[in-house]
Amino acid sequence: SEKMESLEIMKGLGSFEHFSWQINGLSVAFLHRENDVANAVYFYDCLKRKTYCSTELEKELSINVPYGEYLNISPDGKGVFFTVTKYSRDKQDLGTAQIWNAADSFLYSRRKDLGESLLWVKWKPETDRIIPIGTNELPNSIFTADYRYAVCYSGIENAPSPKNYPDRDCFLLNLENGRQTLLERQVSGSPNEIRISPIGSLISYRHKGNWIVIDPNTSMRFNIAADIIDQVSNMSF
Repeated sequence: SEKMESLEIMKGLGSFEHFSWQINGLSVAFLHRENDVANAVYFYDCLKRKTYCSTELEKELSINVPYGEYLNISPDGKGVFFTVTKYSRDKQDLGTAQIWNAADSFLYSRRKDLGESLLWVKWKPETDRIIPIGTNELPNSIFTADYRYAVCYSGIENAPSPKNYPDRDCFLLNLENGRQTLLERQVSGSPNEIRISPIGSLISYRHKGNWIVIDPNTSMRFNIAADIIDQVSNMSF
């Protein structure tokens, strides 16, 4: 029978958690937490048998990985994606006081519930470089399956709105070169109305009653609803 091998890759005080494997099992990323504070993200390359530790973040940023799905490795094993929190220098604790402003997109109670945004970053272990993905202006990110692109949006630019979920202006971020372009304005803000293909880079979204599919590698767009209507209109019964 094949002998199992045990290999120690890390030890120390605190806890190691949120283990996330590369899809082919050739590497694993995990979080180190001590005294309830996330200190670093680690990446272990199974082929090289080498462990990498993430560099220190910029000021006002701290690692915040609440669940395992907020720590992922790209299929090619070259990038580790995890979430951080950015704290504002101007943030003040107003105690029980409430400031209501007619210009705000959300009422005070909703803004308080939202709290600080989780922002995604990309860490390249081999060069120990951390690249921001989410920003204060576009804090939300949805990744394609190959982690080559991200759809970034705010979700409050079209609020207040009579809709339960305000429309959102979406931007396409190329995670290889950092180039950001407008994907579409006023995309439906309803849950699950931006979707990605299970493999590759395809993105679909609902816009003004239509479903659009885009291939960011070629910039080709397809209006699924229009194609279906054309096919039905050309059918003979």
